[in-house]
Amino acid sequence: MSTPSIITLLSFLIAIISFLPSPSTSQINPINPLIPYGVLPTDTKQLITPDLKWSGADFTWPCSTTKALLKNSGKFIPKNNIATRAQINRDTVFFTMPRYRKGIPATLVKTKLKRGACSATLEPFPCWSMQEEGKCSAMQSVVDLVVDGSDILWALDTGVVETLEDEPLQNCPPKVLAFNVRNGKLLK
Repeated sequence: MSTPSIITLLSFLIAIISFLPSPSTSQINPINPLIPYGVLPTDTKQLITPDLKWSGADFTWPCSTTKALLKNSGKFIPKNNIATRAQINRDTVFFTMPRYRKGIPATLVKTKLKRGACSATLEPFPCWSMQEEGKCSAMQSVVDLVVDGSDILWALDTGVVETLEDEPLQNCPPKVLAFNVRNGKLLK
């Protein structure tokens, strides 16, 4: 489902991507294939406008029944799902979706950058079981992330949900998690 906040964030990301130089096939950078070696994002030569125009997003649900159950129970409220941070790693964008309000089924998600795509499909990262609210081995409310040069995604989980509601809940202690972005394996 599309929300104004997700649309705004995705539009911002698309604007940033449009200023990246076009790599020639002989100069693909394995760290970031959108930027060829020797060309900085500030270089004005070889600018391209990619064919990326997202107008909304939805989750990849395990099945349609799961989506219906979560929506009917109030555990998925589309307008409350707001992406606040993003990191691009190769052709994947990782987003934080803090649980500021009720109805956020996943707090750390990813999507693929695809030319010609008109919407994004958000996939919980690394999986649905790591998104379970109230389970301290899972993530509760990821508020920040960074992907380092070793393909490790570092996520800051506050452990507090419903922060903008009348009574925030401290479900679990805060923690920092480290995931391998290539296979989703929890490292620390």
